[in-house]
Amino acid sequence: PLTALSAGVKCSWFKSSSTPNLARKIWISGMKPKGTIIIDHGAEIALKAGKSLLSVGVKSIQGIFDRGDMVCIQNEMHQELGKGLTSYDMREAELISGKKTSDISEILGYEGRGALIHRDDMVL
Repeated sequence: PLTALSAGVKCSWFKSSSTPNLARKIWISGMKPKGTIIIDHGAEIALKAGKSLLSVGVKSIQGIFDRGDMVCIQNEMHQELGKGLTSYDMREAELISGKKTSDISEILGYEGRGALIHRDDMVL
């Protein structure tokens, strides 16, 4: 097909209706959550400003999930704020909840990711 294209053969072009980032967000929003992360008010404000979810803003973890699974993000009133793909499994997330990012490697014994859920892996 590429040889024919470079030879000038007539062809059809189909333009994508979305950007790769938007397509990823749509894919994320359609996944079923396996757990819930409850966050404090400061973290809620940060998320609404487009920031990633850091462990320091996490109040509690609910459910059983692995790294890369979809989780719900809720505020302390249990209102759903969004969904995201977590960088840590449930056990690790519980260990680092409420802790500073700089303390994660000491707690887990390895250099983890800075954000519990990166903003690119989140839909609000």
